[in-house]
Amino acid sequence: MQIHLVIVDDSNIWLNIAERLALLNPLITSVSKFNDPMDAWIYLQTSNANVLMTDIEMPMLDGFSFVTMFGRKLQIISSSTREEFAKHIEVV
Repeated sequence: MQIHLVIVDDSNIWLNIAERLALLNPLITSVSKFNDPMDAWIYLQTSNANVLMTDIEMPMLDGFSFVTMFGRKLQIISSSTREEFAKHIEVV
């Protein structure tokens, strides 16, 4: 299985770290990065991405709202530095 990963985060530093770590996995064949969730949304409409990694806290659109836009089309990985989001993430 080839993984086409899309990473969405408002931090350029984290985007670069996540991309480097992701590309260490031989199953990940491509990585696309976005600071703005709406740019990612537009890209995802026509891409063959199958995994989305998104930050929960972003100024334009929070990660919880963002992932609900996709239904079950993508495997989703969420990240946050805030512990209180962990329980909500498990439920989603």
